[in-house]
Amino acid sequence: MKDWMDAMENQLGVSVLVPPVCLTWLCSWLVNTKGAPLWLYAIFIPLGLACGGMSFWNFCKMVMQKAKRRKDEKQQFYFNKHS
Repeated sequence: MKDWMDAMENQLGVSVLVPPVCLTWLCSWLVNTKGAPLWLYAIFIPLGLACGGMSFWNFCKMVMQKAKRRKDEKQQFYFNKHS
């Protein structure tokens, strides 16, 4: 279980960091090589942060759902459980 959480934390870091970095790089490439206007930074940077934020939010929802399921399973008590 610990290995799984370590892998998820690493994936979370990648999912949160890659969109802002890639969109900022794309914007700077467009501005420097294609002559795009500088105001594109005002669009690309918040868009990248929003994408990273959505990845973080989805991860948090998944962790909360798993914690709730575990809590529900622990609360169930069977005197004589037959599966």
